[in-house]
Amino acid sequence: MTRSARLAVVIDMARKNEEQAAKKLEQCRQSYQAHHQRLEELNNYYHDYDMRFKQNIQGVRANDFAAKRFFLGQLSTLIDQQKNTLNQVEITLEKARQEWQQCHLKSENLQRFVADLKRCEVQIADKIEQYKIDEWVTQNYKPR
Repeated sequence: MTRSARLAVVIDMARKNEEQAAKKLEQCRQSYQAHHQRLEELNNYYHDYDMRFKQNIQGVRANDFAAKRFFLGQLSTLIDQQKNTLNQVEITLEKARQEWQQCHLKSENLQRFVADLKRCEVQIADKIEQYKIDEWVTQNYKPR
């Protein structure tokens, strides 16, 4: 078995690792998009609620005013928490991207190495074949 054939297992493992890293990266992207969308929804809701609150401020009882302000404060806290969560998801996404890039480069490098190895093996096999032909001709040559 040639060296390049033995390395086929290693290349297959590298491809599988790259595929797993790509799946993880895609999951992280989806998670990031979902968290980002959630943050946008919270911001939109906050601004809509705040705008409606400011438009209807006249004639509002003190208790209602305090309750709406409290609710806006809770929304603001929730938005801050979502921003923090989004930052953490973004860090995880970047780590997944780096992991995929490393796996991808490793897989590409292994494939190039094996391709070079195969070319060398073919050259060596050609030289051996040529040597054998030359030997056969030398042994079987009979001058006339």
